[in-house]
Amino acid sequence: MGQEMEMMHKMLQSVNQSVEVQDMERKNFEATIKAFDAETKRLAAVQASMSPEQIQDIVMGTVHGMITSGDLAGEMPGQELPGEGMPMEMPPEMPMQEMPPQGMPQ
Repeated sequence: MGQEMEMMHKMLQSVNQSVEVQDMERKNFEATIKAFDAETKRLAAVQASMSPEQIQDIVMGTVHGMITSGDLAGEMPGQELPGEGMPMEMPPEMPMQEMPPQGMPQ
């Protein structure tokens, strides 16, 4: 009887630890969701204050930095990087279209 009680006690401890681990994982997941939500709101606020041309300049600078540091392999054929002659232009099959910011009233 004593052995059975001890086994039951160990089982209850194991279940309790499992619940605690699941609770910790849930809290970590909720914290991750809150962090992504905060980042999304920050990006939406920044986007609302920037023109499409400013966003394109930032993206082009980021891509240029990735290419020069080796993080982005290769370039588009026939294209020069900004600052190395002529500015990079969009290929004819990908025209730049102005779109209203998503989620913002028009």
